[in-house]
Amino acid sequence: MQLSDRLTKKRLGLLSRGEAKMGLLFNTPGTEQIVKKLNQRYDDKPPGLPANRGDAAVYTNLAGYPTLWDVATQLQLYPGANPASGVARRWKCFLDFVDPLPDPNLGSTIGAILRNTIATACGDLNCESIEFFAVPDTVVHLSLSNLGSGGGKYSRIITLFTITADQMGCPQHP
Repeated sequence: MQLSDRLTKKRLGLLSRGEAKMGLLFNTPGTEQIVKKLNQRYDDKPPGLPANRGDAAVYTNLAGYPTLWDVATQLQLYPGANPASGVARRWKCFLDFVDPLPDPNLGSTIGAILRNTIATACGDLNCESIEFFAVPDTVVHLSLSNLGSGGGKYSRIITLFTITADQMGCPQHP
């Protein structure tokens, strides 16, 4: 395991038994719904990532899907039953906020980094899954790492450190 993988796992409390654990994940119902939906879509269990590798074309099509919300709508990656639901509108507000933000460490916008990272992982047959985490922080930024599983295979770990949707001014949903 690479050092960055170990640090990411440590921050998220994912280390194996006997190793130090720490970290806090967002656990609001809307956040849990979208993280679960993302993780199921790109999981290593069927249908998962193998069935959704074509998503790379949506993530890289800036003309057809210029915003993260456009990508989410096309791929049905929103919490709630439909994109007009209250929880999905809150997700749209969140995505619209983070999409143009520059990541303080990675040299591009959050939206561009997410799109490129997910598209690259979808297109890499050695990538067995993409794992998503949302972690509270005072500065919105990403942590990207890989967790190797042997034989050149790996899982892509995408951690979004973020303020809350309330702090972004997103409306409450009923």
